Amino acid sequence: MPFADELRAKYHDQWESMVTHPFVLEMGDGSLDIAKFRNYFRQDYVFCKDLVKLTSFAIARAAPDYEAGKILNGFLSNFLSAENDLFLNGFHDLGVTAEQYLETEANPVTQGFGDFMVRTALEGDFDDLIALFYVTEGTYLDWAERLLNSGTQPNNAVYQGWIDIHSPDVLGDVVAWFTERLNDAGERANATKRANLERIFRTTLRYEYQFWEACYHGRDWHDVGMASGVLATEYAAYEKMRAELEAKYTDEWVVVHGEELVGVYTEFNDAAREAGQRFGRGPYLIRQVAPTNWTEYARELWQRRYAND
Repeated sequence: MPFADELRAKYHDQWESMVTHPFVLEMGDGSLDIAKFRNYFRQDYVFCKDLVKLTSFAIARAAPDYEAGKILNGFLSNFLSAENDLFLNGFHDLGVTAEQYLETEANPVTQGFGDFMVRTALEGDFDDLIALFYVTEGTYLDWAERLLNSGTQPNNAVYQGWIDIHSPDVLGDVVAWFTERLNDAGERANATKRANLERIFRTTLRYEYQFWEACYHGRDWHDVGMASGVLATEYAAYEKMRAELEAKYTDEWVVVHGEELVGVYTEFNDAAREAGQRFGRGPYLIRQVAPTNWTEYARELWQRRYAND
């Protein structure tokens, strides 16, 4: 069995989870929340900066294989022209200013994925980069081709443009070449090298899935709201309520929205569920109530939990 097929078979479920993620399916039928796509588009623009670095390293690694260098150069040129133009036009249609997309901070997944790619480029060889490219481009070709074959119409120019630029007409030839080179690498590799190629394949696939997840669910660094002042109102309201809350609800979880105490909950999951259902992505503050004197609180908590042991 060709090496690429072997990896696809072994990690079939993980591949399917990526190419059939709700983000993809909802983009295909047009039901995807535009805020989720806007978030994704900005993160992908950041991600592609590291993809450009990866491709540049690959072109250098390809020498003196002029055929490989030519193909990779064409791939890079397409990104720096057609795909970059699509980004800029998409940002305009999505209402994202140049200042906003240029200052977009990578979320944890985007940061981790980019760092993984650049580290692979620095420490790996040409075959390692081929394994990485096979997943990044192969998964995108796969989901785009499935959407096009299904006949779904998003009725959204930005969504449709994003599907079309990852179609077989655009990515088909280069993914076929990545597949051929990955199969060749697997055939030449010893057991140790094959295991490393498999690790890169699997890690890249994991990151691709987590990239959808982070953008779909709005996951970001834990301190984003605090750093940007988004929760300033909620933090101020909590401080005003602190004494009363600590007198009545020590160890409980509270949800604060604006200046309002929404509710008090025994479990964090209950608080998060209520906040998500009522306020979506927020902003809202979820915080566990605890007294200012942590030494006394810790002693009381220990006695409460272990007094009967």
